[in-house]
Amino acid sequence: FIYTFEQVGPAVVSAAPSAAPASAGARVVLQLDNLQGAIGADAAGVSVRVGGTLAPLAEVGYSDAAGTQLTADVPPLPAGVHQGVVQVGSDYASFLYEALADSITVASFDTSEGAVAGGSMVLLTLSGMPFVTSPGSLSVTFGGIEARVNRILPGAALTETQV
Repeated sequence: FIYTFEQVGPAVVSAAPSAAPASAGARVVLQLDNLQGAIGADAAGVSVRVGGTLAPLAEVGYSDAAGTQLTADVPPLPAGVHQGVVQVGSDYASFLYEALADSITVASFDTSEGAVAGGSMVLLTLSGMPFVTSPGSLSVTFGGIEARVNRILPGAALTETQV
């Protein structure tokens, strides 16, 4: 006795990109197979969810060579691997998507001598993503004490902060 499994519903052949920064989300192109014309131009009855969160459809395309492509806008998600689900009518297909942890690293630290009580200017050179441009969106602490960020120079990736 030989049993052959045949895929009867849709299948996600690829998802690109399959990973993106957690805080930014991404526009993801999903290559689907086994739809047999199940998706119309208006994509009625089609939805994409990643980590249980709706990823709105931005575009639907079809070609004989590539099959069906769905482009979905995955919103920002917590860092980690998330289950993605494409629903076409009552059929489902799954894929994995990874939200990468955002990180900012201190590349260099420069200051002149300062008082133990604080109030010294410190120049930090930061790298990583996502990079911020507003002093209010960056938090810097020294020994658990928050420092005031005075200005950010994005072109040079420099942050001047006072402690």
